[in-house]
Amino acid sequence: MNNLVQWLFNLYVYFKKILILFYKFLYKLLKPKSQDDDSKRREFILNVILFASIVLVSVALIVIVIFGVLVLGGSYKGVSPWVPVIVLFSLLTLYFLSRKGFFISSSFIILGLLFISNFHTAFKWELIFPRVC
Repeated sequence: MNNLVQWLFNLYVYFKKILILFYKFLYKLLKPKSQDDDSKRREFILNVILFASIVLVSVALIVIVIFGVLVLGGSYKGVSPWVPVIVLFSLLTLYFLSRKGFFISSSFIILGLLFISNFHTAFKWELIFPRVC
């Protein structure tokens, strides 16, 4: 029983160290570089939104490639794998711009892209299901 308790404690310590390292790495990715408090807050929020979007689009790309292209092959009728690649590239570009100090421009561009994509989706679904909007 003591071996099990010792093993569980060592496992806890190991995972705690991994979580601390992951937290430090994530903080370095999201840490704002602006000088004043208001700009720091805005840049941090934009970095969080961009980072979360990058992670989600990367997962979507992996799912599309594995399930759509590799599993279904020629019978796959979904979205092209190039669409998430283009979206991922544009999000990475916006994240790079944000890290270089152009976070205001990057935030306006991401808001514009989100507005356009939402408008496109609402317009497309209204053609299929009238009175959605």
